[in-house]
Amino acid sequence: MRVLRQRVLLSYFAALGYEITVEESSAVGRLDMAVRAGGHVYLFEFKVVEQAGPGAALAQLRERDYAAKYRGGGKSIHLIGVEFSRKTRTLTALRPRTPDRECSAEVGSIAGMDLLAEMLAELQA
Repeated sequence: MRVLRQRVLLSYFAALGYEITVEESSAVGRLDMAVRAGGHVYLFEFKVVEQAGPGAALAQLRERDYAAKYRGGGKSIHLIGVEFSRKTRTLTALRPRTPDRECSAEVGSIAGMDLLAEMLAELQA
């Protein structure tokens, strides 16, 4: 299910014209998705909340420091943990972290992608 949801988000961002890289390997693991838009880089980790627990996606982005590869490139780096529920088959939480703030948005349906797009637009402003 995680792969299917990841592909849905990939298609969504590709349709918006963003530059996307998936399953990017590093010395410490594999980043699920990087999205480049303007002067920003968004690093995504996807988790099934029943398997990994709430907050695990964002925690992995921080612990493995996937952002290291992008530092020095002159772009703002944003970490976004995305959580899906196997039980409800929905996007259940978005946990973005930017250089100056961290927040969490609990969502109840795939309409959460609209919320994600809004968050990205807000971060770029």
